[in-house]
Parts: sequence; C-alpha cells; structure tokens
Amino acid sequence: FGTGVDIPHLSLMVVNGQPKTTSQYIQATGRVGRDHGALVVTFYKAGRARDLSHYEIFTGYHHRINIEVEPASVSPFSDGCLEKAAGPAIVSFLRNMPDPSSRWFVESGHIIQSEESLNDFERFLSRCLPRDVSKKAIQCFRSQYDRWLGISQKLGFTKNLVYNEYTLYRPPEKNVILGDPAHEKVGLCVVYKNAPQSLREIEETTAFEV
Repeated sequence: FGTGVDIPHLSLMVVNGQPKTTSQYIQATGRVGRDHGALVVTFYKAGRARDLSHYEIFTGYHHRINIEVEPASVSPFSDGCLEKAAGPAIVSFLRNMPDPSSRWFVESGHIIQSEESLNDFERFLSRCLPRDVSKKAIQCFRSQYDRWLGISQKLGFTKNLVYNEYTLYRPPEKNVILGDPAHEKVGLCVVYKNAPQSLREIEETTAFEV
C-alpha cells in the first residue's frame, strides 16, 4: 500500500509494525489525508527490538522524520550502473515505446539499421534522462547505441541477431543483444554482456546443495 495508490477520501490507516526504512514508512502513511486530515495508528510488535526502539523515541523520530530518510544505495548514473544497465534500458524503452518510428517488436535486432531508429533513440534520451544529467552519461548511452548498430552491421542481415535466447535446457545457438555468460562462452556475438533479464537477477542467488 504505497506509491501509486491515490484515493482522496481515505482518512484512516493502521500500520502493523514499523516498515524497514523511513522512506517506506513515509510512502505508506502518505496515502491517507489527501483531501482532509487523517489519522495514522501505528502498532509496534513487542517482540522486535527495532519496533521497541521506535516506540521509545516515537515523538523525537517523527519530529525529524525527513532527516531520517536513508540515502540511496546507488546512483542510477554511476559508472557501474551505466555499464550494466544502459544498453538493456535502451532495449526496454524501444521495444515498449508508443508509436515507434521503427518496427522494434520484430524479433530481429537488425532493425537498428533502419533509417528511423535514430529518431526513436533520440526520443529515449529526451524522455528518460533528466535535464541535468551529465554529458558523460549521455555519451555512455550513445556509445551503447553505436555498439548495437556496429555489431549488427558487422554480422550483416544474413546472420541472426535476436534480442535474447534462453539456454536453460539447451546450448546457445544465436547471436543476441541481451547476452549472458553462456553465449559469451561459445563465442557468439553479444551486444550487451551479462545483461539483467529478470527481477530475480537484481540480487545475487544463494545456492543450496542437498
């Protein structure tokens, strides 16, 4: 019950246990009281040391609640984030954008060579990047676009270039845009190496053996 819920007449909320972060607490409790005053009742769990701490400093915590908001763990335009996600972000936008100039929905990544593809990419830059983003970040996105175009031209239309290929039960066979270690291992062309393709890949996997 957080970001995206906007029902003006809601005026009562019960918070059952302190959320993990202050930002989550603010987002959740901010869903009530849009049109007029609201009441937020917080139930703390006696068995949790963190909840007991919030109970003991309840007034002081809420007086400085905005100061208590945790800083973001990463910057979206840091070198590491750009290296890992700039290319996949371009692919995601182009394949889902409304009224595209090029036919991005086709399964061939060679569509990047169409004359209209650059227009769609410029729309990506104007819509998805903030105005105060650094020139270095913009150049990174442009270099990722050029990388895709260069590999497509190198392969030529006679060779396949698909967006992704799942290889859980069989070896990789096609050149891909969103690549993984399996494709790199066998020497296939990969535009964006080890690209995240699932929300499950955001955090590292913990394996158990029986």
